[in-house]
Amino acid sequence: MSHKYRVSSHEVEGSKIVNVQPLLASGKMLSPDAGLVLVLDDNSKHQWVSVKFGITPTVGDFLVADRELNMTYVVAATKFKKLFHGTR
Repeated sequence: MSHKYRVSSHEVEGSKIVNVQPLLASGKMLSPDAGLVLVLDDNSKHQWVSVKFGITPTVGDFLVADRELNMTYVVAATKFKKLFHGTR
């Protein structure tokens, strides 16, 4: 049986995904199921390894680094606007 919990607020870092590229190995393009390269709004790149039943990142989504949970995850753009608010 599952239980419901409320999440405590804490600060996270978010970067908008501006491009999604295939992974390359030995000069060959891998299937998106193997993973992707996410290009972020600061021009940095992040390798995203796909997991079964996981989200497939798309342009406009956000890559969120959550130090409190020690996790990095993708949030769809529409959900990001509803759930996250800027601190500046």
